[in-house]
Amino acid sequence: MIDQRIGELNNDHLKSAWHKVKQGEEDINEFLDVVESTLPRMVLLKCRSSDSVRLIEALVDQGAHIDELAYVAVEEGNQQTLEWLLDENPTLIHNVDIVGRNLAQWAVVKKNQHILGWLMDKEPSLIRDVNAMGMNLFHCAVMIEDRDILQYLIDKDPSYVSNLVHAAVMEENQDILEWLIDKEPSSISSVDSEGRNLAQVAITVEEGIHDILEWLINKDPTLIHGVDSEGRNLAHTAVMAGESFILGWLLDKDPTLIRSIDRAGNTLMHTAMRRGEENPWMMMTCIRSPSILRLLLERDPSLVSVMNIDCQV
Repeated sequence: MIDQRIGELNNDHLKSAWHKVKQGEEDINEFLDVVESTLPRMVLLKCRSSDSVRLIEALVDQGAHIDELAYVAVEEGNQQTLEWLLDENPTLIHNVDIVGRNLAQWAVVKKNQHILGWLMDKEPSLIRDVNAMGMNLFHCAVMIEDRDILQYLIDKDPSYVSNLVHAAVMEENQDILEWLIDKEPSSISSVDSEGRNLAQVAITVEEGIHDILEWLINKDPTLIHGVDSEGRNLAHTAVMAGESFILGWLLDKDPTLIRSIDRAGNTLMHTAMRRGEENPWMMMTCIRSPSILRLLLERDPSLVSVMNIDCQV
């Protein structure tokens, strides 16, 4: 690979220096001095990922950042170099880049199944790591919309489908969501660590994803009555998220939701008022735009009595 990289460059001095190294006529460190002074940084990084372990060793001896080299090796699909680097520093496998991505996540972003599989076999815990953007490996796979990578993950462990469908909802990717559920219909009933079903997750994503939510409910009407670990259903979730439009849409589909009560005994009105206790900013939003309170009272005026009752904690 190093021969190809250097051959692509219009630099006779560098080509001559590399030829001397190969012939044993020049020390590799002298060649590296030429490299550092001649090549743009990104081209140098590509050269660092060559199959020449001798070159990699010399770079490390000269103080090259070994973690940087590992990410380039993943990008280039160079398992030999990556193995050598991890042998030199086993903790490198848990290293993260500037945005918190580990090597497996970087392999997904670069669509390198071979390196991804090798890393996951070597350190299975990598699949659960969350980066600085709150994304794990499943989110990365959905984000790049590479169905080959997604299929690879499913083939590696069919249980990953549950993680992937939740990632698809959170990434607002309906095409991938539909593709995943078509492959594994039962995944539409999956829940996350908080017991929330896909429809509840859809409501909590930014301002709510009505198209995805509607598709999910039409696909599986039972989702409308699903509850999380706190006994909260879709109506509670819509109230907590401040989604008056979605709340109204849900109540139109099933008016009985107006009487929803969670495990702590809280009605929807309790939940609307609890938002202020759990998050003062959200309560300010509710007061300044009282659409949820107005909607609830229009649908059921008797709920006004709740406003004078302390809610359960």
